Amino acid sequence: MHKTLPDNSGHITLDGQRHGFLQKAHLRMAMVTCVLMLGFAAIAWRLAQLSLIGVYAPDAATAGQMQTAGVIALRGSITDRNGENIATTLRMPSLYADPTLVSNADTLARALSKILPVTPAAVKNDLARGGRFVWLYRNLTPKQQQQINDLGYPELGFRDEYRRIYPQGNLLSHVLGYTDSDGNGIAGLEKQYNGLLNEGDVLHTTLDIRVQNILKRAVQQSVTRFQAIGGAGIMMDIKTGEIIAMVSLPDFDPHNPADAPAEKRFNRNTTGVFEMGSTFKIFSIAAALQKGATTPDEVFDATAPLRIGRHTIRDFHAEKRPMTVREIFLHSSNIGTALIAQKLGSDNLQNFFRDLGLFSRVHIDLPERALPLAPRRWGEAATATASYGHGFAVTPLHLTVGAAAIVNNGLLLPPTLTPKPQLKTPAARIISPQTSAVMRSMLEDVTAKGTGKNAVPAGYRVGGKTGTAEKVVNGRYKRKALYSSFIGFFPMDRPRYVLLVSIDEPQGRKDTFGYATGGWTAAPVVRQVITEAAPLLGIASDNMTYGGLRDYVAAISQTNAE
Repeated sequence: MHKTLPDNSGHITLDGQRHGFLQKAHLRMAMVTCVLMLGFAAIAWRLAQLSLIGVYAPDAATAGQMQTAGVIALRGSITDRNGENIATTLRMPSLYADPTLVSNADTLARALSKILPVTPAAVKNDLARGGRFVWLYRNLTPKQQQQINDLGYPELGFRDEYRRIYPQGNLLSHVLGYTDSDGNGIAGLEKQYNGLLNEGDVLHTTLDIRVQNILKRAVQQSVTRFQAIGGAGIMMDIKTGEIIAMVSLPDFDPHNPADAPAEKRFNRNTTGVFEMGSTFKIFSIAAALQKGATTPDEVFDATAPLRIGRHTIRDFHAEKRPMTVREIFLHSSNIGTALIAQKLGSDNLQNFFRDLGLFSRVHIDLPERALPLAPRRWGEAATATASYGHGFAVTPLHLTVGAAAIVNNGLLLPPTLTPKPQLKTPAARIISPQTSAVMRSMLEDVTAKGTGKNAVPAGYRVGGKTGTAEKVVNGRYKRKALYSSFIGFFPMDRPRYVLLVSIDEPQGRKDTFGYATGGWTAAPVVRQVITEAAPLLGIASDNMTYGGLRDYVAAISQTNAE
């Protein structure tokens, strides 16, 4: 029997219902899948950023250094002449806390005090400030950060900051200076070149950290040995004016300058003003020779003390006889030098000092520069005493630059801490090459048979001059408060470097027969520095044979061990 199927038009079958539900499910699944894929893509992109770039959350100081292009410019590094970093900026983590999440401040404070140089009380005080964010410690080491991470406190967190680092520690603190918490230069080269460094540029200097180490160690040994209150040293290239090393003791930690008292942050070489004693005879005798007021062989009578008004001029080790100009310089006669200055004349002496820059601040790329203290009235007595460094105070750098000109065929070059491809102005001629040659021979006489014998290392020709002066304290000269110096030049056959060493208030010793003068305290430092530094500067000893080199290495090893 044939049956006719019912007409289902207008009705939904079971199969049709199932098909509709499946279509909707597929659509929903597709949408969920798309959302998940987008989420995973975003997570993957962020992970890639973190792994390739790292977490970066600039603080206010760093944000202030952003360039208009949106690029962060880290403060530029400073290097020595050989490319060694002497100042740089590093990204370092700092520790913060959310006080609202701290459940037990005592426990947290005790745990942090075992890792960081902080007391539990200090940590608790920081946490008590309230709010959602407090700094607990800035600039962590990697080890400290890991130890804190291992504590597992969710209320603690880290934020990267930038800190100025001085890899050589105190070695160059007075020259480099330091920065504030915002990364701006406050002193030294950091201040002088603040704009350049903040733009991210590298500052190359003329300093040599090898020589700086040698000079600092040698000056420190003399300061310790003679129980002095401080010391200073400068080495400069005579031909270029480049400062190779500059030491001022005591020094300070440039990472924590606020912890150092003012006397430690004081750069004796550029802001210390001292009477430099008999080293000034280099200038007064050179002036007299240059002006034709005298000749090396002219004789002056230094038999008896010289009386000028109320002043009496005496010699430290009186020869009590007539002497030539050469002998006056060799024996460092105050009487003879004063007589030469009288013949030269006050105006000529003043003008010569002015040409050397002794009446103004030294032109060097440091913000800390002191003005010399010259006599207010230049009468006959002031002229006589100034000729041998009494009553006229300058910085050690003034003496270094001026004396270098006397040896450098009479050419005065401005000192510099950064390489200068070309001088903006030609070197000023102070004396003739002929006068310079005479002065070089007289300077070498001092080290060969005068007060500078202790400055000469084996195998080197060195010239120089001692200087010892009583310091002025509260407007009066203080007996036995000496400022003792030696300024040396080497190698004297072709002078290339000038080296000044000064020891502040040294005390006499039994093995120096009670003396604390420049020949005993500063001259040996010059000898030690030349012995160690000259080979590094490419200046070989005359006896640098195999045996000489072996003895040199042995001597250096012994010095470093002491």
